[in-house]
Amino acid sequence: LRRTKHIFVHAIGSQASAVKRGKIAGECSRMKQWVEESTNVSVHIEVTDETSLTQEVVVARVRKAALIDDDEVPGDEGLKDIFTVEGMQQAHMEERTKMQVPGE
Repeated sequence: LRRTKHIFVHAIGSQASAVKRGKIAGECSRMKQWVEESTNVSVHIEVTDETSLTQEVVVARVRKAALIDDDEVPGDEGLKDIFTVEGMQQAHMEERTKMQVPGE
């Protein structure tokens, strides 16, 4: 069973002044509210630079939000490794393949 997890990323550069951060925080709150009117946001991530937003960070936050326990349950055929960077990359490639138009 595949489920889409929507992630809201709020990026403010580390060089932004306190006043600029305050203004952006107000805008971010309104934008997040607008996004949540049309979809369920599972994770909100705030970053100050591009190195803070890695696949590992995203997967770790999604795992935490999804309450993955990794316990073995008799009869459970689910994949424990679905919430990994590799699992995310594989799912992304599968989705891209499904979206391709024949003949392109």
